[in-house]
Amino acid sequence: MTLIDFSREDIIRAEKEGNHEVYTFIIFLKELVDHGYLDHPTEIGVAKYIISNGTESLTRSQRKVLKEQIMKKFPQNDCELCGEPIPYDELLESYDNGGYCSRCKHNLDKED
Repeated sequence: MTLIDFSREDIIRAEKEGNHEVYTFIIFLKELVDHGYLDHPTEIGVAKYIISNGTESLTRSQRKVLKEQIMKKFPQNDCELCGEPIPYDELLESYDNGGYCSRCKHNLDKED
């Protein structure tokens, strides 16, 4: 798993200009926090910090929490049908739908 480094300015720019990778990662972290998927206060704190400040200024211990606790629980997988990486903003849904990206899941649902 390779994480990109991004700053608070990158988050603001992503929200305005649509940098898909940064924007979807922030959405993913917000969903983890908002829906109670993170159960340890340290995980919640690191996720909230990243949502506000990005990853560039994480300390070594915060980066370790992100990689070894948060991202190990919620790895970015490839779609079971098309094999493409599932974007972060679709990850939680993919865990519940059998491992499909939204496009493949939509096509499968149309066939039923």
